[in-house]
Amino acid sequence: MTDVFTVVARIRAAVGKDDALAALLVEQAAVVRAAEPGCLAYRVHRSAGDPALFVFYEQYVDEAAFETHRNAPHI
Repeated sequence: MTDVFTVVARIRAAVGKDDALAALLVEQAAVVRAAEPGCLAYRVHRSAGDPALFVFYEQYVDEAAFETHRNAPHI
């Protein structure tokens, strides 16, 4: 797996929207894992100390699979 492409990203929910964003991200993660065979891992983590902060850990078979993810209609 020498070409594995890993992404660590974070986003912050708008004020008062953290629970709604959390629900959306759970749905989105399930779709990504089901619809993208090039995605090896797609995990969303919510900060215990700052519930408006979400961190993503993503792994793809290669950079092309990540580009497919970035251009997917569910993203």
